[in-house]
Amino acid sequence: MKWSLERTIEQEVEHIFLTLPIESALDEAGYGALDESERHIWDVVRFQTEIENGGLHQFFGNSSGNHTGQTLDALRAISAVESSAVLEKACMLFPGGMPSSDWEQRDQQMQSMRDAQNLPAAPDAGTVEKIGRLWADGTLDAEAEELMKELREVFEGFSASRDRQFDALDQEFYDRHEDLNDLLLAAWRRSGAKKRPWQPERTRYIADYLRSLLNRPNDHHPLRQFAHWTADDADLEVWAAACEVLNRARERIVPEPEIEFQWGFTVRYLLRCVCEDRSGDEVPNGDEAAVRLAEWLKDRAAELPRTASALTYAVRRIGEAYLAGEDAVRVRFNSTLKHAFETEAIRLRFAVWREQPQLSEAWKAVMEMDAQAGDSADSTRWT
Repeated sequence: MKWSLERTIEQEVEHIFLTLPIESALDEAGYGALDESERHIWDVVRFQTEIENGGLHQFFGNSSGNHTGQTLDALRAISAVESSAVLEKACMLFPGGMPSSDWEQRDQQMQSMRDAQNLPAAPDAGTVEKIGRLWADGTLDAEAEELMKELREVFEGFSASRDRQFDALDQEFYDRHEDLNDLLLAAWRRSGAKKRPWQPERTRYIADYLRSLLNRPNDHHPLRQFAHWTADDADLEVWAAACEVLNRARERIVPEPEIEFQWGFTVRYLLRCVCEDRSGDEVPNGDEAAVRLAEWLKDRAAELPRTASALTYAVRRIGEAYLAGEDAVRVRFNSTLKHAFETEAIRLRFAVWREQPQLSEAWKAVMEMDAQAGDSADSTRWT
């Protein structure tokens, strides 16, 4: 049974990248605050993403190219021999063997390189600006139409040829045998670096995005991303949104996850809420979560026998959380069990606790609470 999603090495690297407190390559203050291992993650992930999406031209043409020197150092530091060799060769095409760290100057360097190769020039900025003014003024005369035609022809020629500028090196990068994610993660672990906590702004953004799926029936979210949002180190607010999507719109996730994953994550989420006892607009506090967990157990009992594995999983995870919890946490779990034990099938599932010395006392305490409540328990329904 697949109760949870395991991150791939690529997803582990991506997760570290997402926790870095830096907005973009233009955020030099944020970049400067990163330690060496974090800078390696930031530079190499951006380098790989840019090249895979649009080749070296896109890497140098975007803000990521501002850190070309640092990226080359990062590739060498993680022993990415093939990838660093490709970037070194690309850098040698620039004056002085290294592109400018200033985007405008680097753009001019690339245009000079294009001129030397007799490749079509990029659209003239002055022409683009002039057309913009004519459109803004509502002047749609022959001059504007002619300029538009000229710009279209220039842009089409530029777009068709731009990848030829680094074509051979792009192919060398695609043909390499090393895995940058493997090398990055291995270097990260050797450094002893620790992942940063999730940034509040990013947490809210992800949670809001996930909940937006509930109102957009034609939009879907890749299942592989749920390995991030449902991992143990994800923020509880993100877990709340992920749980809501899984239970209300599981079909919006592609490929659609198995029901066992939905059950397993719901149990993990509620257990975490019981233990952390946080409160917020979307996250229940510990007592509220204890109530929801009892109701979840009863609902699954009503669906037996197809939910037998889900209940077995829940019994095991609740036992683990109970043993690891402090007194206040155990009181909440006692409340969960007291109300869940109103259902005979649940009592039978938890009977295994009697055979475990550390859990047998909890079993006896809950059964005594149930006996004292008498018939009144049958008329109580937590909602």
